[in-house]
Amino acid sequence: METLRFEYTQDYINTEFCKICRGCIFVYNSIIESHCNLPNDENLIRDEFVKYLKDPQYKSSHTPLNEFHFEKEVPEHMGRVDIKVMPRNGFEDDLAYYIIECKRLDNNNTLGITGLNAEYIRNGICRFTTGFYSTYNDCCGMLGFVIEKMDIHENTCGNINGLLSQTMTNDKGIEVNANVTMPLTNIIMTNTFNYSYISKHNHNNNNKEITIYHLMFDLSDSVIK
Repeated sequence: METLRFEYTQDYINTEFCKICRGCIFVYNSIIESHCNLPNDENLIRDEFVKYLKDPQYKSSHTPLNEFHFEKEVPEHMGRVDIKVMPRNGFEDDLAYYIIECKRLDNNNTLGITGLNAEYIRNGICRFTTGFYSTYNDCCGMLGFVIEKMDIHENTCGNINGLLSQTMTNDKGIEVNANVTMPLTNIIMTNTFNYSYISKHNHNNNNKEITIYHLMFDLSDSVIK
């Protein structure tokens, strides 16, 4: 019975996070349709997403966004998380939240340890595997802001996956590793969006497996170079 309850809970958590991902895809489509110009700045691009995620009228017309509360730049453990997501109901304590990390991606040094692909890993994925950010029920997410034209599938499943096993040094001067158990793998989140992925990693502190959902958003026509 204990195992059955745990499996049900984990399935529920993953299902809830997939709702959040689909909501972020709605927001992405709205940003593209608005033809707005975005600065080449990770935080300001994130702010454009959060603007929609916090808008009551937008959320009420884009279910299931209205089931969640979104905040940006929230202090958490050793840093400030890009987006903190709290379910409005259905959970029993204030620790039951999700974290989404945001990173830009471009074509520069895609297979090197100094490019934005490496940054996506060492100061993105590894913030979850090292405990820099918490991972409630071992589930979290990342938004990749693709700011240049590229083959997104090739960059994700080829270039980023090719760097996953490397030990790197993060922005705190600490050696980190993604501890990958399943590399980024394409999944279908909605029928109209092709760039959803899932990966799995072991946590440094307790060796539990973490599931990370990745959404790669093509903003190459929107970002001002």
